[in-house]
Amino acid sequence: MADQAFRRETRTQGEIVDRVFIGGEEAEFVFGKGSQLFPNAPVEIWGRTAARIVDDAGRKWFEMGFRMDHLLSGNAAAGWTDQGDYFRIDPQWSSDLATWHAGKFIPAPVPVIDLGGGMYEYWARAVHPSDAVLKSGLIRCSFGMPGLGNYPGQADSRNNPFTALTVAGVSLALGGFPYTMPADAGRMQTDLRVFYPDATVEATSDIVWAITIPGVSYTSYTQGSKVHWPGYYVADFFGNMTVLVDGYGFAGQMVDDLTGEAILHKCAFGRLKITAGSRYDPFS
Repeated sequence: MADQAFRRETRTQGEIVDRVFIGGEEAEFVFGKGSQLFPNAPVEIWGRTAARIVDDAGRKWFEMGFRMDHLLSGNAAAGWTDQGDYFRIDPQWSSDLATWHAGKFIPAPVPVIDLGGGMYEYWARAVHPSDAVLKSGLIRCSFGMPGLGNYPGQADSRNNPFTALTVAGVSLALGGFPYTMPADAGRMQTDLRVFYPDATVEATSDIVWAITIPGVSYTSYTQGSKVHWPGYYVADFFGNMTVLVDGYGFAGQMVDDLTGEAILHKCAFGRLKITAGSRYDPFS
């Protein structure tokens, strides 16, 4: 069922218009510059967007779709127009809901679905994958040090000592556990560089520290990376001490190993920009 916008009234000289004639023939609908001016009926909107993550051949993609009771021309890359060029639809992409970009969508593998009854569904795929089985790059986790992988909440001195380190699903046998920040940062960095020569461990206090590991490779969606410490409980939304805190996961700047395309985890948004079609003079 379509969404219902407000009930529109068409007036002339203050009087509501209930019938319109053109050349002696009664008009069923009247449009002006892409907007329905008549009749006085609730406006049906079928263009509400939907989103999904699609797993396709070892990659996950963010896709945006919408329904419309029109067969449109064009596609997600070029934009869509209706058959009479009354309006134009362009998909826009954002990573932060503040800045929006064109040219960030391509047609999905099945770009148009005929739902029957004159209804169609259109799908666009973001150019950046949201994940890939084969990927590599730099990962980082930190407290109190701005940048990639920084915990946005208040640091806690109980996040010590470090008792284990998992990288790409593998528990690294560093040999020197436990490591307490900040005193053991240098020792942990030396031990970690046996496995990752360019890794760094920085710490200025027990609540301000960062672990950075370049050159990490993943071969599965399910492989994770995490620094571990003795667990403790914090309150949930209802004030109950039920949330276990026993470590913190790494964030990554990853690329798809097969294509070199940047992978954007959990930071993709889409919207539709609707403008007047080419039949209208843009300067009028």
